[in-house]
Amino acid sequence: MVISHISEHLRAGYENKKIESATISEKEDEAFDLAFKIIDIMKQEGINVCGGLISNIIILLVAKGKDQEAFDFIKDINEEDIVHKVRLRNEALSFLMESLCKRQTCDATKLKEFMESNGYKVI
Repeated sequence: MVISHISEHLRAGYENKKIESATISEKEDEAFDLAFKIIDIMKQEGINVCGGLISNIIILLVAKGKDQEAFDFIKDINEEDIVHKVRLRNEALSFLMESLCKRQTCDATKLKEFMESNGYKVI
């Protein structure tokens, strides 16, 4: 219930994913911070994390201009920790790479190679 509620707010941020005009409401910001805490607890307890929640966190990190944090977050993801072995949605990764290319804050080619070497299909 709580995770669903948090994901709902994160999804609202995703629906307004215009890179230059992304605004994160206070409620979405709180959900975002809480989502990190929940993921940490889930990992500690050995509970698998929803791939959709991870995707939404990545999108919001990018929308907030935290490209390097998004990249670091992706590097810390262990596919075995994702429920049903769900791979991150291509739309999340595409959005991240598009943002990185537009702002030139990170080498998108390096990100793509990293993701593909870890079994993710990036288009």
